[in-house]
Amino acid sequence: MRKPILSFIACLLCTYVLHAQVQYTTTSLQCPLSGTVRLQNCNDTFLAQVRNLEIHEPDESAEYEALMRIKVAQQKKYPYKTTAHKVLKTTAPLAAPTVSMSFVADSNSGTPPDNYLCVSKNNTCVSVMNSFISVLDGNTGIMTKRTGLKTMSLPVGLNNIMNDYRYDPKIIYDPIEDKFICIMLNGVNAANYIVIGFSQTNDPKGNWNFYKFYGDYKGDTTWFDYPAITISKSEFYFTGNKLGFNTSWQAGFKNSVIYQIKKAEGYAGQPLNYKIWDSIYYQGKPIRNLHPVKNGSAIAAETPYFLSNRNFATQNDTVFLIRLTDTLNSANANIQINPLKSNLAYGVAADGRQKDTAYTLATNDARILGAFKEGDEIQFVNTSINPSNGAASIYHGTIQQVSSNPSLQAQLLSIDSLDMAYPNISYFGVNNGTIVSVINCNYSGPRTFAGMHAIISKAGQYSDWTNIKKGDSNIVVLSAKQQRWGDYTGSQMDWNFPGNAWVIGIFGNAKRGYGNYMARLSSPYNVGIPSLTEKKIKSISYPNPCYQFTAIDFTLKTAAVLNFDLYNATGQYIGHLLTQFCEEGENRLQFNIGYLSTGVYRLIATDVHGAPLIQESIIKQ
Repeated sequence: MRKPILSFIACLLCTYVLHAQVQYTTTSLQCPLSGTVRLQNCNDTFLAQVRNLEIHEPDESAEYEALMRIKVAQQKKYPYKTTAHKVLKTTAPLAAPTVSMSFVADSNSGTPPDNYLCVSKNNTCVSVMNSFISVLDGNTGIMTKRTGLKTMSLPVGLNNIMNDYRYDPKIIYDPIEDKFICIMLNGVNAANYIVIGFSQTNDPKGNWNFYKFYGDYKGDTTWFDYPAITISKSEFYFTGNKLGFNTSWQAGFKNSVIYQIKKAEGYAGQPLNYKIWDSIYYQGKPIRNLHPVKNGSAIAAETPYFLSNRNFATQNDTVFLIRLTDTLNSANANIQINPLKSNLAYGVAADGRQKDTAYTLATNDARILGAFKEGDEIQFVNTSINPSNGAASIYHGTIQQVSSNPSLQAQLLSIDSLDMAYPNISYFGVNNGTIVSVINCNYSGPRTFAGMHAIISKAGQYSDWTNIKKGDSNIVVLSAKQQRWGDYTGSQMDWNFPGNAWVIGIFGNAKRGYGNYMARLSSPYNVGIPSLTEKKIKSISYPNPCYQFTAIDFTLKTAAVLNFDLYNATGQYIGHLLTQFCEEGENRLQFNIGYLSTGVYRLIATDVHGAPLIQESIIKQ
């Protein structure tokens, strides 16, 4: 097969590093801008796509058979059974998260859905999935733009009708630059490209700069699969696996790679100078499925950590903590790998059971699917078998003293009557000096249609599960017994307000297909409210005290978009009133608090950057 000309390589510098236990190579490259597109102008009238209902993804035939054999063995070894406790028992159960906003994010997903999300400070939600991108108003759930990923990324010029398609999308919001980065893949084998878009502004319907990276950049007949992403203050990182052309995961897996890119060059539409870290080995064995650890309460200046495990193991207690030590241009940058032994083993889970059908939902393997770092602590989640009841469950790990003497403790979150998979996790604030996290995942069971729910974790204790979206039916899309389910869910903290997070997942819709659902979750704990030492905008509230309706008059020197949110006297978040463009001069906010209990509340208005501008105390009688 003739290989494409590698026009994106402006320079090539390869380095091989060998330490006693860690080996890796680095390759420095440059990628030119492929083109610019304005998303609002992308017209995709029919939003048409053809989905194959028989086969799995192009690389999966042998992988699927091998993984199925592991799952059958796991189900025989760990049969389904009822244990004494339906849910993980805790010594001090926590209050559960509440759903403060929710809506259907899109309604025409591919197979698998591969749905993901991000939300900006002005409450603009962006949903991506196979194979569409949608922009929604986070205050109302109203969709303001929807188009195909292929239509959006046409400037990259991949027009081979046999291999011109987009899949595995991920998107991230950059709260420092107030912009977006979107990644997707095109084709497999020799037609494989990584396609990346950087928004020029904070409007995702505005202009995007697009770049393409050839998967087989070394000419070694490998292609790139399964991206995962994160950012630092100055750089964008994504990881993936390199697979051999036309081969299975057993014979075809070559290595996992890390791409390191300067964000500013992408936002400006300049050529991207970047580095690839590949052939990453520990004690002679490749590290697979490197999962980047996302940020906690703020975007870190330091380079990120990554996590990996033995994702095809039936039972294993090792998790690899990987650190990329410095920025792109540093001559001292290297990779450090620290294997950690957990107190609890994880392993491949059997597929998910469904109500009123013998069709099952694929839980994939035990790879790490979500992680965040806050201070010197990392928390992560993956799907795992629960040997005590045979159910697909959520493995929640916590790594403490990350930078000095890391240690790992884990717990299994499990319900006998449900199978749970494709978890994600986000920072959910700090309460009394302790990190609070929120975990979301998809669920299904022999008496329960596929839906999604979430749970709060704090210091090894857990809340009850909060149901986000119940299923309307089972999922039957493919002709095979095993139906696709994931391959991941999305989760992001609300950058305006700690103690809130946005999530996206799957439910079974009434047509036995995939429902794509987005929700904003709120913590019941006081995790702090925006600090306002003095009023930046003159305001007055009346009547105060009040029984039902109250009003706040305020004066703006210049027009601005403001977010209005309500808290109780202890700082607990009550709810989001609205996001509004407010004119210069005198304005009046009026709202109803008649449904609230008697007490003192605080109304805080922030700008699009999260800076608090108005604060009024309101007494409800």
